[in-house]
Amino acid sequence: HAELIDAAMCLLQKGGRLVFSNNLRKFKLDDELATRYTVKNISKETIDKDFERNQSIHQCWLFEF
Repeated sequence: HAELIDAAMCLLQKGGRLVFSNNLRKFKLDDELATRYTVKNISKETIDKDFERNQSIHQCWLFEF
């Protein structure tokens, strides 16, 4: 996933933002990404009401330069 995020970030103009999400419960974001980008976990803000009782089903991050 880190290579995919790096490739997508290269396509963004300055000030651009990337939203990366997945539904794999055991997913762990590569810690190295935080050394290259500003990374914010926005999972709680993006969880659908249908899944509020089980929030571990969804993970979402915002990446910025």
